[in-house]
Amino acid sequence: MVADTLARHTRHALRCAQQAGLPTILLMDGLCEWRNTFANPGVGPGFLRPAPVSVVACCGPRDRDLLAELGNRAVATGLPRLAGIHPRPRPPAGAPLLVATARTPCFDDAERRRTIRALAAIRDRAAARSIRLTWRLTARLEHELGVANDTGPLGETLASCAGVLTTPSTLSVEAMLANRPVALLHPHACPLWPDAPLNWAGPDPCDTDLPTGLAALDRLLSELPALDDGLLRDALGRAAADPNLAAERLSDLIVDTARARPAPAAAPRAIVRIPTPAPKPRGTRRLVNVVLCDGEPIGGVPVWCRRLAAELARAGGRWRARTLYVSPRGWTPDPAADPHADLCVIDPALDHWQAIDAVRRALLALEPDAIAPNYGDVAHAAAAQLRYQGIPTIAAMHTDDETYRRTLSTYRDWDGAVGVSAVCHEFVRSLAAERPTAPIPYGVPVAAAARTPNTDRPLRIAYVGRMVQLQKRIGDLHGLIDGLERRGVACTFHLVGDGPDLDAWLARRAERPTRHVRVVCAGRRAPAWTTRLLARTDLSVLVSDFEGTSISMLEAMGAGVVPCVTRVASGTDEWIRPGVTGLCVPVGAVDEMAGLIARADADRAWLAGMSEAARRLAAERATVAGAARAWAELLDRVDARPVRTSPSDLGLRLTDGTRWTKTWADDPDGARAWIRDRLEEAGYASVRTIAPHQDPGGADACLVDGPASPASVRRVEALRASGRGAVLSPTLIEPAWARLAAVVARAQRDGAGRVAIYGCGRHTRRARALFEQDLPIVGLLDDRPTDRTMFGLPVVRTDDAIAELKPDCIVLSSDVWESRMWRRLDRVRRDGVRVLPVYGTYEAPDTGPTAPKRPA
Repeated sequence: MVADTLARHTRHALRCAQQAGLPTILLMDGLCEWRNTFANPGVGPGFLRPAPVSVVACCGPRDRDLLAELGNRAVATGLPRLAGIHPRPRPPAGAPLLVATARTPCFDDAERRRTIRALAAIRDRAAARSIRLTWRLTARLEHELGVANDTGPLGETLASCAGVLTTPSTLSVEAMLANRPVALLHPHACPLWPDAPLNWAGPDPCDTDLPTGLAALDRLLSELPALDDGLLRDALGRAAADPNLAAERLSDLIVDTARARPAPAAAPRAIVRIPTPAPKPRGTRRLVNVVLCDGEPIGGVPVWCRRLAAELARAGGRWRARTLYVSPRGWTPDPAADPHADLCVIDPALDHWQAIDAVRRALLALEPDAIAPNYGDVAHAAAAQLRYQGIPTIAAMHTDDETYRRTLSTYRDWDGAVGVSAVCHEFVRSLAAERPTAPIPYGVPVAAAARTPNTDRPLRIAYVGRMVQLQKRIGDLHGLIDGLERRGVACTFHLVGDGPDLDAWLARRAERPTRHVRVVCAGRRAPAWTTRLLARTDLSVLVSDFEGTSISMLEAMGAGVVPCVTRVASGTDEWIRPGVTGLCVPVGAVDEMAGLIARADADRAWLAGMSEAARRLAAERATVAGAARAWAELLDRVDARPVRTSPSDLGLRLTDGTRWTKTWADDPDGARAWIRDRLEEAGYASVRTIAPHQDPGGADACLVDGPASPASVRRVEALRASGRGAVLSPTLIEPAWARLAAVVARAQRDGAGRVAIYGCGRHTRRARALFEQDLPIVGLLDDRPTDRTMFGLPVVRTDDAIAELKPDCIVLSSDVWESRMWRRLDRVRRDGVRVLPVYGTYEAPDTGPTAPKRPA
């Protein structure tokens, strides 16, 4: 039995059941909804039409009939998780209405705009009629509406409300079970499958000329609290079976299905989307920028790729550009905002070789004359394969960090390279030999004239960027805001962007109320919206740990907004002259940053002078037209050189253990055949499949086959060191634990009896199997431990590791922070404790800042 049909492990389980001839059951977790079935870009074609299971257990008779129409065998068991919800007495008159949204209320920008408009109408009409509202919104809609979300237990919220107005969601059933009147909000031009006694629905319910307009909303707000119990019972009878009997009904269904042994369902279909061919204008050459993203793209690289494509098309020269977005979820690029964009969807359930092959086919559909993988090993691997068809690769180093250094060193057969800062360019130039390279910062819009100085209103400050702790250190923004508050700096602090750490940041911010600083979270916004915000902003802050050259910093300078940034190694000194073109503090010194902002608040003439100096510098060195010309010149240099190839397995190496966590292949035979084809295409004359212990004989390339293990990893490394091609088959990537285990085992062979692992982040969590091996690991180190134990071993602060764990060897466990961790343990190494990295090779601690050497 499975709870969904989309997750990678669920699909694997369903495929295994299908191969074994076993029946399968899908337990629906909520209500059937037309938009989720037909309009959700993340589920792929044919979702639930039918589901790849033998039988579907669903909420109630209505859902059963809908699923049956889609070709499913469906049984209305009810939802076991709703058991225990009981009717509650109605609250006294004047109790608030609960307004809520489903887990995913919007699938695209148009739906989001309609939903926000409808919710704003509810907010405003209720206020005009003195009707109190309680909000439980998702997708951060509360920040755009300027309302506070209720965060208490749902049961308590239902008990205190007079009725519920929600987008289609299981909450409607929960509310009716609790004896609360329900109305559905559905501001979309598509069918509404769930049922409720009252609805406010239509393509634009705020339109006063429609019967579903604001007058209908007023009637709904008035009638909802007094809705008749009989209407509720009728609606509930259609929507859900008795939840208190759901567990028993589901148990009966399981037993009946096992006895009947129905024919197994077809295996789940992979979701793959390849762009349609896009012919090139006659006489032009095409660069394809590949941008890997987990959903709709955010961040500086997608913005720059969009601007580069638009500028090359406007300039009308020899080169054009398209952006190929590669995502595990479907969506549609906005043709108005991004007319030179295409999308390749690669299902996370695909075998790794299938994912690379999908990107390869997507690239070929776009007829590239050069490929810029930008970041992401799947893009680099596909580009490395297509070099054997004569298509050159342009490496781009966007950030000064280990991930880029390791990626560009691993996929080293590129034909030209760009560094977005002097530091980034120096690194790619050190790898380039005679290949063309260029330092090209991002191009940004630049205001035509100086900003009008403001002397009296409160400051407007903005953070524009990804909402993540890694690299961007958004947690430091709390200290900055606190510092401004202590100094009494009246200001509005805008946060623009999105990311996985934003919700936690907002929750922590809610615990720290402010009187002088007003915090406004705008969420993800289009570049045009951000440009309009910057036109009204005084300072743009950036508290990163590392950068390439921050595009948000350059955008601020182009708009005449004073950048206030941390002094990182790359991309700061080239642009920020402290007190002249911006403000700069050491990484982590947010109270010092708050002091500089307070000084600028008190001296608006100084602020205005920095504003104009920043704008002039951006106009001289960071225009979109200038950056596009520099790219075209580099492309011409690359295009004038032949693509030089020699046999290589670089197109068959995956390095990102964060993304590629699948440890098996659903089609291992297909993987082996595909790998062999790619090796032969890459110029290897003799290819052989071997086990880790087998001799390769006379083969010049080998598939080291079987489950990835320390032995197979060592075998691949040895074969490559001997000059042969070698590929981990069929998964193409070593698991994180295998490489860590190899390093720990080497330490043990060299006499280590007490090994500590430094790092408790994602890299270590993915290596859980390491701690099940017979290895002398005594504990883990972390700079800021949140747990006392992990995998049954003690976790101690890094500074206390020697005293508490007494290790004779420490192994670094991070694929992002390894060089920083190495430096952090300088004193430990001087005290005689051996420190072993997994990925890089580092200089001795007395030689200054370290960086990994180029791998062999």
